[in-house]
Amino acid sequence: MHFLKNGHPAHVFTTEDRRKAAATTNQIRRERAEIVALELENRLCDERVARIEARRARKREQARRRREAQRLARQTEVWMELGYGARF
Repeated sequence: MHFLKNGHPAHVFTTEDRRKAAATTNQIRRERAEIVALELENRLCDERVARIEARRARKREQARRRREAQRLARQTEVWMELGYGARF
């Protein structure tokens, strides 16, 4: 038995105690690693969703600009047919 400087008995870890502690520690590390992996996966998923949404927004804006240009072109054709804007 080991004693501390103050004379009280010190706890001596047995091999069985060390194995139990190691198993618990390893379980905690595995759980933490799993949590970190899930957080990374969630972050990557969120980034993917954000990229997809940004691409969709760009496409919507391009389509809106294209429709506006086509509308102006049709309106100009109609005005020209009706003689609006003609200089006499």
